[in-house]
Amino acid sequence: MPKLLLLALLTLEFAAAQSPAAEVKALANPAQAPALAQQWVRQSRERVDAVGALLLTGEPADQRKARGVLNDLDELVLPWLTEAPGLRPADEAWRLRTLAEETNQWRRRAAQAIDRQLANREPIPRDPRARSEEPEPLRRVCDEAYRAMLELLQGSEAAGREMRLHWQLPEGRRDAAIRSLRQRPAWRALLR
Repeated sequence: MPKLLLLALLTLEFAAAQSPAAEVKALANPAQAPALAQQWVRQSRERVDAVGALLLTGEPADQRKARGVLNDLDELVLPWLTEAPGLRPADEAWRLRTLAEETNQWRRRAAQAIDRQLANREPIPRDPRARSEEPEPLRRVCDEAYRAMLELLQGSEAAGREMRLHWQLPEGRRDAAIRSLRQRPAWRALLR
């Protein structure tokens, strides 16, 4: 085996044995981060796809095992669930229930994380590289949490319109808007 090929294989083997933190630290620059992330996503999806294929084509006992594994993969199973082809009716019903359950669980978790930051008045430092025609209002963590809350409740487009108005308000009125939306039944229900 040529020395160069052997060196390349050893390098790949070493990289595969590294911890995820070590792999990130080994990046030559931040521009390589998306490629590493995509590699990890691809590896995760390959495993899920293999279990999904077993659900589609395996023996009944193996199909039950595959469904059990897919049930416990949390958010990792969502891409497979949204694209699962050719399921039998009972598996299709399971897929739809699981997709709704996982999505609702993550919406609730996201809402809880957002809710914890709605009282965080810490300022967000301005980006010194950003140049704006108009002076930008002081951005705070709670304002970004408010934007995220609006997106969960109303969607991105409506949240964008609401935020254009929000930024025009003085801080006290922005705080009142945050408190008001936080008490709405739709938000309270999402937290449960």
